[in-house]
Amino acid sequence: MNLWGGRFGAPPADALFALSRSIDFDWRLARYDIASSLAHLQSLVQEKIVSPGDAEVIGDALREISREIAAGKMEPDQTDEDVHSALERMLKEKVGEVGG
Repeated sequence: MNLWGGRFGAPPADALFALSRSIDFDWRLARYDIASSLAHLQSLVQEKIVSPGDAEVIGDALREISREIAAGKMEPDQTDEDVHSALERMLKEKVGEVGG
């Protein structure tokens, strides 16, 4: 999943993707990114941006992803640019568009 480039007619060159890719060293931040996402999710519910029902689905999926990562059952793939895009991809795989 690329974080940018939606306005371009073609994906970035392989060399540019390799240059901007940080997943190999920022994957260790996954559990902190998930904790931050869970806190942010609560703020979105309080501000009535996300419904409590959607928040429960998203929160449950994020906690499941965290457990799977800790158990070594889930890792980024070669298309993930960084930890954020990897986790967003994983979340969308579990809950669909409500996760992204």
